[in-house]
Amino acid sequence: MLLYIVRHGQTDYNIIRRIQGQSNSQLTDLGRQQAALLAKRLAHTTFNAFYTSDLDRAMDTAKTIHPIGDFVLDKRLRERAFGQWQGLNYMEIKKEFPELISRYESYDPTFAPPGGESWNQMRERAKSFIDDMASRHANDDTVLAVSHGGLIKAIMAVVCDPELKLPGLPTPTGPVDNTAITKFTLLNGKWRLNVWNDTAHLEDNWN
Repeated sequence: MLLYIVRHGQTDYNIIRRIQGQSNSQLTDLGRQQAALLAKRLAHTTFNAFYTSDLDRAMDTAKTIHPIGDFVLDKRLRERAFGQWQGLNYMEIKKEFPELISRYESYDPTFAPPGGESWNQMRERAKSFIDDMASRHANDDTVLAVSHGGLIKAIMAVVCDPELKLPGLPTPTGPVDNTAITKFTLLNGKWRLNVWNDTAHLEDNWN
């Protein structure tokens, strides 16, 4: 199986660098343009199934890629829940939660913001999703999922460390850009990362 996972287009919160988490923020004009370019790039790829996070920014991106709209909404594809930190920027969090920010900065995989979830909890969601894909789809299926940067990194962490031997943190792969394409393949029962953060469709010379 070939699994495409794409991040949503740019949002208003992306611009002002506020934590979105599982709150709803909307695509900007640029975000909609990015989604349209992604749709053009994927137009000749035949997908057997479509999944998306149920948050607005992901669903709007998904509808641009696949206007028929028969996506399966899956809450497991949501961004990490940041609870009381959602809608705040880093300086506001540091001011309002000074006793907690050090745990967050230390990348403690068990730490959860007040009312939110830990990295490990998000990783379990990611594992549940790809395990489900493996059991639900045929070996030669091609599947598209629209999700969020944190969740895509969590899936990558599961694929690269399926037995959870490492602390549970994402490996240093760099950012997941808006509308970036990441590809995983399932072969002989094992997942493999094939493509990471491909944004060629956003480049001026892309055809």
